[in-house]
Amino acid sequence: NSAQTPLTENLLSGAAAASGAVTEPFAIPNKFPSPYIHLHYARGCSAAEAFYQAVNGPYQLLIVGDALCRPWADPPRVTVAGVESGATVKDVLTLTPSAKTPFRTYVARYEMYVDGMLYEVCDGDKKESLTLDTRRLADGYHEVRVMAVCTEPIETRGGVLLPLTVANRGATATLERVDDRPVRWGEPLRLRAKSAGAAALVLAQGSRTLAQGPGETAEFTFDPRILGMGPISLQVAAVGGAGPSSNVVSPPLELEILTNDPLASFKIPGGAQFKPGMLLTQEMGEPRTVFTLSPDNWLAGQGVAAGEVFAIVGFLNTERDGEYQIQLRHAMQAAVLVDDRPLYEAKNASTVVDYIPVALKAGLHKIEIRGRATEDLRLDIRFGYAGMHPLRPASMTHIPLPQ
Repeated sequence: NSAQTPLTENLLSGAAAASGAVTEPFAIPNKFPSPYIHLHYARGCSAAEAFYQAVNGPYQLLIVGDALCRPWADPPRVTVAGVESGATVKDVLTLTPSAKTPFRTYVARYEMYVDGMLYEVCDGDKKESLTLDTRRLADGYHEVRVMAVCTEPIETRGGVLLPLTVANRGATATLERVDDRPVRWGEPLRLRAKSAGAAALVLAQGSRTLAQGPGETAEFTFDPRILGMGPISLQVAAVGGAGPSSNVVSPPLELEILTNDPLASFKIPGGAQFKPGMLLTQEMGEPRTVFTLSPDNWLAGQGVAAGEVFAIVGFLNTERDGEYQIQLRHAMQAAVLVDDRPLYEAKNASTVVDYIPVALKAGLHKIEIRGRATEDLRLDIRFGYAGMHPLRPASMTHIPLPQ
């Protein structure tokens, strides 16, 4: 309902990145990217580099999108002699990188990263080599990335990723699923880890610790909602009983977090009469029709009191099959049901933003939010497919309660 267009509309239309002001910037040109953004982008800069080189006063500006997108870059093609991708290695390795670069461009330097951390740099002009002392690493899986940085002003980068297994001490660690069922949002995920001689096992997603347990074996059970939707990679690090030199890291376990099976179009008993808007019911007031959920303290405007139990329900039509999302910003106990199926429940009254994915078939669906109000009556409800919008009761329907 705004007179201005949110920057997210550009993303919904396929843009790699977009920017918008977080408060009114008026017509001050320094607060907007200049047309030079396209020059920087076409020369091979990433989207983030192009934006920030083209704006003079980025204060108040919010830039959203794929920061590393660089469709016009011509990165060097890197190869590395001295080790094969996926090899099992030990002791000291000598890696000799080389690169095919764009016309009249040369490699200024090569950078070697181990598990995302800068490990060593060598001069690209002098054909130097990189030295990897695997004895400094824990046994097990590691990722070595060698990057070539070009001499031109943009310093265009390109590289190669080399997964390696270090085996200096013969220690191993494994991480596997307890069962092979699809991993679904909200359903417990069970994993089993093992490493002979380990004092403790630590389950991690990148640098984020998820769980840990003592001993050589451990089972971890947790809610995959803490991992997010889509493909993820998990590893277990075994803390050796003989100190850091006896640690070992497992190969990554690749998983994909899925939503529920798509919910078919909701079936309504014959003879039901629909009315426009959503239906609000509460303990201490009459049911009423609601046509807007803004501003975010709309509950107070509808007469809902702190401590009161309420529910708002309505029907909407989805235009396509796919994975939709409901977002709630609130500070109360709340639950979300779609087609009478419970999807989410927040038992603690604290200010949070909840993201609830749900797969839906095209057609009619019932959205219901239940809650117990607190002194903070704010409740912002959003719904969307390829982008989020405030839930609009004016475009929804409900079935009135019997008189």
